[in-house]
Amino acid sequence: MADSGDLERGEAALQSGRWTEASTIFESFLSTEDSAEANFGLAEALWWLGENRTSVEACVRAYGQFARRGDTASAVRCAAWLGIVYKANFANFTAANGWLTRAERLIKATGPSTLHAWIWLARAYQNPDLPAARLLSEQALHLARSDGDIDTELVA
Repeated sequence: MADSGDLERGEAALQSGRWTEASTIFESFLSTEDSAEANFGLAEALWWLGENRTSVEACVRAYGQFARRGDTASAVRCAAWLGIVYKANFANFTAANGWLTRAERLIKATGPSTLHAWIWLARAYQNPDLPAARLLSEQALHLARSDGDIDTELVA
């Protein structure tokens, strides 16, 4: 049985930029227990380490696990992240668009939130129409500021 403290240690390593340590912790955790959080943490660590394909595989697993247990917010985060990575790392616009469309479907019935801002930012990143991309980024910025979400504000 995996120790939940390992997830916290893995997350702390991620937050401080210790990617190799984080990936080792998450992989060790996953060797004894499959976990959406550990898969998503592993995906992030592997992305920073340049292991993009393996990173995407881990994120897709996390997405499925979050979606099956009804954790819509986390599933949306995974889908938006995959939308960005498929464009940025593989120039696969079809897959990127598919993941963003999935994220949008998941949050369709919810009120505006930081998750919407991330999807708008991902759409802006994909959009070759610069005025439209700017409008999406401005929407995300406004929402992030009104929610007090500094991280999303800085990205926007």
